[in-house]
Amino acid sequence: MLVLSRKIGEEVIIDDCIRVKVIEVRGKRVRLGIEAPEFIAIVRGELTASQDEESIEVEACSSIKQRRSVMHQTAAS
Repeated sequence: MLVLSRKIGEEVIIDDCIRVKVIEVRGKRVRLGIEAPEFIAIVRGELTASQDEESIEVEACSSIKQRRSVMHQTAAS
């Protein structure tokens, strides 16, 4: 796990297509803004059961890899 410190307005970029930006910090709460392509599912952690979480991560990663290969094929055309 990568752990970073960010200030309000700073962001983290994941795989050139996902941007996570710190919007606001109030006490122990942090508001994040997330920009990602429509095909990437963004789900709050508490909404997934711990057993389902691992399978969702595996499915999401394989889905991203498949879509990335399609995007690369399309870009090469």
